[in-house]
Amino acid sequence: MTILNAMDEEAVQSHAPAGSLTLAICIPSKNRPDDIARCLESIRRQTVRPQQIIIIDQSKTRYELPPLEGLVHVYNPEITGSAAARNVAWSLSSSDIVFFLDDDVELLDGCIAQLLRGFDLHPDAICLQCAITRSSEEFSLSRLMTHVFQRGFFNSAEIHRRGFTELRRAAGGATGFRQSLFEAEKFDERLIGYSYGEDWEFSYRAARYGRLLLLPDAPLVHHTSPVNRHRMEQLLRDRWDNFLYFYEKLQAGRRRVNAIWRVWWMFGESLKWARLGLGFPLLGIRTKKTPLRSLSLRPER
Repeated sequence: MTILNAMDEEAVQSHAPAGSLTLAICIPSKNRPDDIARCLESIRRQTVRPQQIIIIDQSKTRYELPPLEGLVHVYNPEITGSAAARNVAWSLSSSDIVFFLDDDVELLDGCIAQLLRGFDLHPDAICLQCAITRSSEEFSLSRLMTHVFQRGFFNSAEIHRRGFTELRRAAGGATGFRQSLFEAEKFDERLIGYSYGEDWEFSYRAARYGRLLLLPDAPLVHHTSPVNRHRMEQLLRDRWDNFLYFYEKLQAGRRRVNAIWRVWWMFGESLKWARLGLGFPLLGIRTKKTPLRSLSLRPER
């Protein structure tokens, strides 16, 4: 898929920073006190500090957080999920750059400094993603199936150009956005709980306003906390329901070729379901093991 870019030259210039950029770190979190403690400690060690650190705490028990300059701790277990928490965090930000982190992320040396430098160097970028190292690597068969079956609208592969890497989709838990984007776009609050695919769908809309780029010199580690994560069976069901919702919401079918890629994607996902004995949803086949519905997409009324 070609990255959309709806900006003219004047709009591009409006993203150019004037002087030193300020940055707010926004972290939705739920029931992960050890993870949030490690994340905050990694922020404290940065040579460049954020103007704000906004924690949206949805836990059963309120976090006891260390004193940090600029810390804003919002405790509200009634927030409906990650997408809504990100919108709350954004509404409290007064900085030029909004840097969304997952709570199980650890920033490595120089991450914030390189992120701010990246926005200075790329005035036409609306979004910059940090370089993510994962504590556990994804199974190679899954990566192969992603390469084979995610095409057209569903394609998330990086685009390697001369001297930089452009993204079709950015990882929301390790990505900075220009504050101006949120005057036009919000995270979709029909996505609840785990909000599977929220960053994927939001990236699609963000790409209308500027480039999405990878910053290889802004490193962090994603430790993939097991807390709050669904079993694979439920994740596959969430993925099925949510991505087909994204397809309809974003009107991907306006490009006729995407109708073919939609069936191809559904076939690949059905193979994953079959491996776990969940049926073959492309043909409407379900089993007793099949979760009833997505737990991260609010049913339509």
